Amino acid sequence: MYSDKQISQLFGDEPLAYEKNKHRGGASNEKGNTYENFYATYKIALLSADAIENQADIKFYSQVLSFVDDIIILYEQENKLQHHQLKNSPNIRWGSGLRSLSDDFDKQAILNRSVGKESEMVLDPEVAGILSNIANFSYSLSKGFLHWQYGINIDQGTIPNRIGHPSFNRFQERIKASKPETFEEFEVLL
Repeated sequence: MYSDKQISQLFGDEPLAYEKNKHRGGASNEKGNTYENFYATYKIALLSADAIENQADIKFYSQVLSFVDDIIILYEQENKLQHHQLKNSPNIRWGSGLRSLSDDFDKQAILNRSVGKESEMVLDPEVAGILSNIANFSYSLSKGFLHWQYGINIDQGTIPNRIGHPSFNRFQERIKASKPETFEEFEVLL
């Protein structure tokens, strides 16, 4: 899907070496691969109705040379890629800087644009980092919307505006300005 040359030209040799190193894997990645297989099966089942009823041309890729590589879904008609980086550890953080998830997603969006594809469900990296640090709080992006949950069925919801909508952008700015550290601080921003 992407070549060494494309990645090297866009980002240099160090990010290329980092990306190639991520693909070495081996026996230590077996647990993660099993998790990825279950998630891929879930996504295939979820999208099968659209493929069957609407003849949507949807392709799945896994472990290709890219920054966000666990599962990649190509929506041919929309010329859009959806990247999934799957982690089954509760200690994963969005982070910042080289070799962080935030940087991987930023680079992936640039790489996608360089091959004429659009990327879906990207939050502002600062917002993602803030939300990732709220205890007992989780979120996901689906079909352009941010879904959140606090605790186990304590509270949950969906932000009503799509990512990229001016109202959603203002919501992100409020998060960055107030930097909530608890669910209660987040809740007042809704």
